[in-house]
Amino acid sequence: MRYLMIFFLLLVMNREQAFGQDANNGDQGNIDLTAGTVAETVRFYPNPLTNVLSITPSVDMTNAFLFVSDVRGRVIAKTLIPHLDGGQEYQYGMNDLSTGIYVCVIQTGDKQFVQRIMVQ
Repeated sequence: MRYLMIFFLLLVMNREQAFGQDANNGDQGNIDLTAGTVAETVRFYPNPLTNVLSITPSVDMTNAFLFVSDVRGRVIAKTLIPHLDGGQEYQYGMNDLSTGIYVCVIQTGDKQFVQRIMVQ
C-alpha cells in the first residue's frame, strides 16, 4: 500500500511539472510556447482523400518541399512549393497513387510538418 501511495505522489508531481499546474485547479495544461506569435501549422485535407490533397499553412512558406512516402519510407513523390501565403490553399494531385496509407512531409528551412494520409 505504501508503494502505491508513493507511486501516486510521483505521478501527481510529474503532472504538475509537465503541465505547470496545480493538479486540482482544472486547468487543461496548455502551455503557450509561441507567446505573441502565430503558431506555425500546416493543415492537410481531406483525409481520407480520393485524388487531390489540399495543403494550407498558417503562416507564409517559401521554398517548401512536399515529400510523399509510402509506409515503408520510400519517397515516391517530391515537389517544390516556391511560395505559399498563410491561409492560401495548395492542391497536389495524388490520383497516380494506389489505395493505401502515405506519409506527407512539408519541409521548409529547419521545420517539418508531417501528416499520415489515406488514399481511397
